[in-house]
Amino acid sequence: MTHFIKCTDGKEREIFPAKIKHRDKIRHFTTKFSASTVIANIMAVDNDKLTRALEEGATPSDEQVFDNEPYDAMMEMLILAFGEKYTAEQIEEFLDVEMIGEILDVFYGLSGYKKKSGREKGADWNELIASIVRNTSMTVRDIGEMSYVELEDLMDGMIKYGEREKKMLEGKSVEYKSANDLISRVQSGNFEF
Repeated sequence: MTHFIKCTDGKEREIFPAKIKHRDKIRHFTTKFSASTVIANIMAVDNDKLTRALEEGATPSDEQVFDNEPYDAMMEMLILAFGEKYTAEQIEEFLDVEMIGEILDVFYGLSGYKKKSGREKGADWNELIASIVRNTSMTVRDIGEMSYVELEDLMDGMIKYGEREKKMLEGKSVEYKSANDLISRVQSGNFEF
C-alpha cells in the first residue's frame, strides 16, 4: 500500500513503512523520543545542563536548557520514513509538527490498524493514554518514555485484566492467583496471568 502526505510546500511525498533492515536504527532511536507527543521532542529540557548553568549564575540560553537528543532521534526516523530521500534539514523545511504523528504511524505500521478499527487517529492515542493514566499509577511522561514493545506489553496486560473483569461482571468464575505466585512471576519476569 502506498502512502503520501501533502507537505507544507504543496508537494505530495511518499511515506514508507519501516524496513526490517533498519531494525537496529529503529531500536536505537525509537527509545529516545516520544512518537505520540511530538512537541515533547522539541521541548525536551536537559536538567543537567540547566542545573550547571544556574549554578554558574548565568541566565541559561536555549543551548543550555534544551536537550536535542529526542528531536534528533525523531528526525532520524523521519529520514527513514521518507525512504532516505531527504536530509533532516530538508524535512524541517517541508513538514510541520502536526504531520509527524501521521508519518510515524505509517512508518511503524500503525495506520493499517487504525483504518481497520475505523477510529480517528487522535482519538486512539488520546484514549489509550487516558486509559493507562486512569488505570495505573503511570503518568503521561512515564508513558511517553516507554518503548513500543513496553507499551504493547502494557496494553496486552490491560486487555487481559479487562477480560477478567468482564467475566466477573457476567458472573463467571475467575481464578485468583496467590500473592506468592504474583511475587514469583514478577521476580522471574513472567508478567502473564
